[in-house]
Amino acid sequence: MLRFWSHLSGAVVRRLSRRAAPLALAATLSASLVAASPARADIGAYIVVDVNTGMVLDQRNAFQSWYPASVSKLMTAYVTFRLIQSGRITLNSPVTVSQNALSQSPSKMGFKVGTVLTVDNALKMMIVKSANDIAVAIAESTAGSEPAFVAMMNSEAHRLGMTRSHFDNPNGLPDDGQLSNARDLAVLATAILRDYPQYKALFGITGLKFGKQIIRTHNRLLERYVGADGMKTGFICNSGFNVVATATRNGRTLLTVVLGAYNTRERDEFAARALEMAFEQPGRRGPTLAALRNPPGMGTPANRKAFVCGPNRAKAGTVVASADQGDDDAPGELGYIANGDRLIPTRTDDGKSYLSATRIVKPPVPVFIGGAAGTAVASATPFDTTGPAAGARKKQPAKSIADLTAASATDASYSGSTAGLPGVAGAQTEAIASAAKPGVSVPLSLLPPALLNPGAAQ
Repeated sequence: MLRFWSHLSGAVVRRLSRRAAPLALAATLSASLVAASPARADIGAYIVVDVNTGMVLDQRNAFQSWYPASVSKLMTAYVTFRLIQSGRITLNSPVTVSQNALSQSPSKMGFKVGTVLTVDNALKMMIVKSANDIAVAIAESTAGSEPAFVAMMNSEAHRLGMTRSHFDNPNGLPDDGQLSNARDLAVLATAILRDYPQYKALFGITGLKFGKQIIRTHNRLLERYVGADGMKTGFICNSGFNVVATATRNGRTLLTVVLGAYNTRERDEFAARALEMAFEQPGRRGPTLAALRNPPGMGTPANRKAFVCGPNRAKAGTVVASADQGDDDAPGELGYIANGDRLIPTRTDDGKSYLSATRIVKPPVPVFIGGAAGTAVASATPFDTTGPAAGARKKQPAKSIADLTAASATDASYSGSTAGLPGVAGAQTEAIASAAKPGVSVPLSLLPPALLNPGAAQ
């Protein structure tokens, strides 16, 4: 990996030299990038894990507190899978859009209040479209209220050993108390693959067909990186561009978490290269996710807003990111790193790209409203993704992860057991046909709970 990052560092310096940048600045930048190796300065944190063994193959700042944005929806999905496993709901149980759900900011489906759809279709819309309204509708419909569902999310995070994570909402919209890190998100993604392999295909869907509309995934790696098979992207101004991505080649599944890129291209290129370097070293070993050193500090979350959506980006002559939050609709292809008060371009044409020039096209998966057991279907409005909603969430005072650790440990309205889980009232019915078919490239026992968190209750 060091050779790879050194190559990138050299590419940056060569590009600056061609633009007649001062030699002193080029030398300073090169030294800072090498010193920061094995990660470039424009990526906030990352980790690469061999899912089959649980070994951490590479990482930098894996415990640095970060805003997860829409990657939070992985935990929303995990809790929903737990509720299905408990028998309290099925894939055919109803999810109803409330006024609270409709009031969420884009990205969203924009269905009219009272619209009913199945858990199955709701999960697909939440994961592929990154629909913030549907995430809240799932939470309210399966747990009785959004706060009750969020309590489940925090209880699951504690049970899984996500030692520095806290959730305040199910969709990842801006909230200063919604925090995680690369290591914890790798634990969550691994737990999904281990505990619920039958739902793995949900995270690999590249498009949905809703009536005459085709909804493309925000996860472009699924279409551009050979072997990519999941999972979820995320973006808010404070976090920059995040991704949790998996890829499988020759029966070997790797996972990378990349946090804090300044645009989608930078994030995707970084993730693809990180995966490629790990695939090229099949014998490489490292500590497990459980044994990875948890260093002191790193509790104050980084904030990318000034460079992703704010005046610093505007001054650099680039397009300011859009108002959409929790998705990847913000434009911009040119990445930047901070060097003191300056912004220095990092995109070059020198490095090899591991993204395919040709899209890997898969047929879209049909989704629809209605079909839930024992409910009357309300009419639906067309998509509404044109701007922030009137009832936008009120921002909470900033907190560090240290302020939240005790709260998540005691936020125990959901104990982690399946007994007494709140669910959806009504008859249980057979699930409708789903794109989430059984089958996974890693063994079901890929990581026992004790490996992820030795202190977790079995």
